[in-house]
Amino acid sequence: MGTGLEVELRHGHGMEVEGYLKKQNNLLSMKKRRFFKITEQTLFCCHEEGQGPSWEMDLNDVRISGRLNQLRINVTSPDRNLILYASSKEEYDTWFDALQKSALRNVEEFYELGTMIGEGAFAKVFTGLDKNTLEKFAIKVIEKNKTDPQELEFINRELNIMKRVNHPNVVRTYDIFESKDKLHIVMEFMAGATLADVFKAKKEFTHSVRSPYRPPPTLPLTCRLSDHGAGWLVLPRHRNFKKF
Repeated sequence: MGTGLEVELRHGHGMEVEGYLKKQNNLLSMKKRRFFKITEQTLFCCHEEGQGPSWEMDLNDVRISGRLNQLRINVTSPDRNLILYASSKEEYDTWFDALQKSALRNVEEFYELGTMIGEGAFAKVFTGLDKNTLEKFAIKVIEKNKTDPQELEFINRELNIMKRVNHPNVVRTYDIFESKDKLHIVMEFMAGATLADVFKAKKEFTHSVRSPYRPPPTLPLTCRLSDHGAGWLVLPRHRNFKKF
């Protein structure tokens, strides 16, 4: 594994598209011009660009259909039937493709969630199995509607770091799936004892234990230390990496 930046996610990044479209709630209602934005698997509708969303739609398993000759896209969910109109064929193609990919891109398409191996205040960690390769991963599931805004802001900053860091001493992030209510982070699975177990067993966590130059035999079971001398630890319960 290289030490460069920029992580290439196994199943790509979520869609990011924005722009003005005309919308109808049904074929008999008036068309209204609105600013739309797709972020991962959520469609946001704003009255104008730069304003907060007036509503949002989870694109998980919605049905997307369209009529190119009318530049019309139908977005159908159990509780909403949305009709969108593009202003050109190019715009239609861009939005139709983005909506379809977002509707089909969910964690269950690629991974099978197994047993829970960790739990925190806002998240749970499960084992995950790639449905094609049968590789084992750790999948962190965050309930966004149960997480306070400040914590969500911290999580988003953490995600931006995780998307960019690719180093053999940092737990690797392989995929990120985000919907309106949940965030799934697919990470490298680390077996073995937890850092808390090492603290209990060692009683004193001295510099010799955490030194990147003299790691004891038990430490590789818990974490991998950086060769940059900074003493970074990657927690095996797939939460964060921390610095001494």
